[in-house]
Amino acid sequence: MAEEVHDLSRQLHPSILDDLGLVQAVQAECAAFARKTGIDISFAPYDFPDSVPQQSSLCLYRVIQEALQNISKHSGAASASITLQGLSDGIRLLIATRDRVRSQGVKTKAGIGLSSMRERVRLVNGTISFKSNPGQGSEIEVFIPIGGSMTKPRLLIADDHQIFAEGLKRLLSPGFDIVGAVQNGRELVAAAEKLRPDVIVADISMPMLNGIEAVMQIKKVHPEIKIVFLTMHPDAAYAVSAFKAAPPAMF
Repeated sequence: MAEEVHDLSRQLHPSILDDLGLVQAVQAECAAFARKTGIDISFAPYDFPDSVPQQSSLCLYRVIQEALQNISKHSGAASASITLQGLSDGIRLLIATRDRVRSQGVKTKAGIGLSSMRERVRLVNGTISFKSNPGQGSEIEVFIPIGGSMTKPRLLIADDHQIFAEGLKRLLSPGFDIVGAVQNGRELVAAAEKLRPDVIVADISMPMLNGIEAVMQIKKVHPEIKIVFLTMHPDAAYAVSAFKAAPPAMF
């Protein structure tokens, strides 16, 4: 169980961010992307602050990862560039591509990846925009305010494995306000109504009422709550059911 929590920790908050900081983490990500895809990519940080809130740093890192995956799969880009700029009131991120002839540009229609970007940026009170000019290039621009008070998203955890749930609490508490933890689906429905979280992290397989059925009940009353499902089941049918229960759910 401890190994599972450690694996999830690396996925949800890469240790390179804590060890080396956002700039070096992005440099490493770009180098790996170039080796894997053969696409030329440049990275330029300007006036980037020495200290960035953990929640904002993770958001920017994940948006960059999602964008690079999008570029690799959909754009047919000849090259790409990433700019991180520190401003007086926040951080600006610009990801741009230069397309090959007759390329369709980066995919900018709603999808799981772009929805994930929007939601990550929203949770840190930022803004995000997408532009695509087929045959020319595409841009993703993000602004995240830094300074002043930043409200942590309220998070409710639902998992019947107590050790795993405690690990999630410790892992996610720096970026979230953990408002509660429950161990079955019925408790989850009741807690969601009482606590009104912004985000629910729920195991799919739980006693009394499984996570998917519990979330379906919750979303009927509170469609604004965002859902992250946890599961060890490799069967794609679980993912299909989860997305039907709470689109766009995350795993």
